[in-house]
Amino acid sequence: MSWAGYAAMMLPLFMLNARSPKVWLVSTLGELGAWMPTWPARALIIGWGAEPVLWQVIVSGVALAGVICAVSAWLAWWGTAHGLQSGGAAAPTQPRLLEADFGPRWLAGNALYRKELLWFWRDKSAVVQVVLIPLTIGAFQAFNLRSVVELAGTHWNALCGLAIICGTYFLLVLGPRSLASEGGALWIALTWPRGLEDLLKAKARLWWIVANLIVGIILAAAVFIFPANAWRIGLVAIGWVVFSQSLAEKSVTLVMAPSSSGEIERPPAGRQWAAMLGTLAFGSGVLMQAWHSAIIGVVFSSLTAAAMWQNLRARLPHLFDPWSEKLPPAPTLMHAMIGIAVMVEVVGLVSGIVIATGSASDLWMARSIVYGAVGLLAWWIMHGFLGGHGVKARDIWHWPGGGDWIPSSVLGGGAALAGIALAGGALLYSLLLEALPFTRDYMQELAKISAGFEKQIGWQLLLAVGFAPFAEEYFFRGLLYRALDREWGGMRALIGSAAFFAIYHPPIAWLPVFAVGLVNAWLFKTGGRLWPCVLLHMAYNGVVVGFQ
Repeated sequence: MSWAGYAAMMLPLFMLNARSPKVWLVSTLGELGAWMPTWPARALIIGWGAEPVLWQVIVSGVALAGVICAVSAWLAWWGTAHGLQSGGAAAPTQPRLLEADFGPRWLAGNALYRKELLWFWRDKSAVVQVVLIPLTIGAFQAFNLRSVVELAGTHWNALCGLAIICGTYFLLVLGPRSLASEGGALWIALTWPRGLEDLLKAKARLWWIVANLIVGIILAAAVFIFPANAWRIGLVAIGWVVFSQSLAEKSVTLVMAPSSSGEIERPPAGRQWAAMLGTLAFGSGVLMQAWHSAIIGVVFSSLTAAAMWQNLRARLPHLFDPWSEKLPPAPTLMHAMIGIAVMVEVVGLVSGIVIATGSASDLWMARSIVYGAVGLLAWWIMHGFLGGHGVKARDIWHWPGGGDWIPSSVLGGGAALAGIALAGGALLYSLLLEALPFTRDYMQELAKISAGFEKQIGWQLLLAVGFAPFAEEYFFRGLLYRALDREWGGMRALIGSAAFFAIYHPPIAWLPVFAVGLVNAWLFKTGGRLWPCVLLHMAYNGVVVGFQ
């Protein structure tokens, strides 16, 4: 009934703002006009007589509203009297055999997946919550973005963007809805011997599969309509698979325990906004073919999901007792991401202001001074914040259980040589880009821009060697990689931290910078000290800037 009311409210908006339904409605009613009485419409528009009378129109409208309210009240009473979930039939005396093997074997074999599938079978409102409401809201958003829908018929990227919008809304609506389906029951009893975390992960994976089916159908249609762009659509599909997995995981972290009255409380607005991080960058990047933005959205969304799960694990034991909730020990992944984002955004903002009030010839001088000042301030603030949470400087600059047995001279010399080797690879990579036909023009334009700043090589070296390695290694390795290793561990943490480090650099440098981030993360964990990573970073930047 709730969905029917929402759909009935939104349908007239579609009808009044779309030309085709209006033409069909007018033509259909025109044929029936000779058989329909005119007095109901006249009573609501001009009154009961031949001349317009305002009070008669008001009385007619109030009378019609009273009839609608009476019918609605009767329908609500009738539904309550006959049961909200049951049709009134007697309960079966034998268990349904269908429930024993309900759903595909690869899903029903997992008790948590089977639990969700049985929800569809037993609860008549499940289809409404999982399918009708998300699709209705998605249709309404498609109406709001109808210019994109019209564009999707002629542009492959617009059709892919429409698919991403549909899948995103599906997951953001479905996650909280499926959590609310548990009601006020004590979840631990429903998942024993599995825990709440397994239950939420199972929900995320199941809804991720459903969302991929919906988006996959639209992307398959895009390949059929635009076969010449099939490989581009395939890359969008790969990006969506990674992005949607993180989005599904973020949506289920919005779980809130029922209140004392049994109602599901809304999650805090800050947590809802955090779940949206990366969504706009990915969707708009595909729509505008700004692939730099799209990749940033995928990486940022994945790391945000890890950060939200890290906080959720600390919340789960206190889900029914939020007053005793304790935050995870610092530094967390969210601390690292906020510190990095604030530092980068402030550097960009202040640099832009300084350059706007000066001249282009002062570009690198302004960037160097601003980066040094902002980096020092960001480090000082984070150092004070972590110190207040019992984290000492040694806890950031040293990896517990690392290779303290390795002599400092060997570690430092190896780091410097690795930095020079990586810089040599980066210079060869630049030569390769200059030789490739589809990147040659871009590299030539980049060389012209760089030639205009040859006199500022000293400021460039100050920024690249004197300031950036200290600030970036502290935040990206000392905080970010440490938190990711605690959350993900292994190669996934190495790749995630290196990818996040790379996207904060120009796209042309992503590959060599990713390699630097990967090696430095490995070096930090293996060597047990952060200063060799700074040394490697300084050697890499010095060679690249000096020989470019």
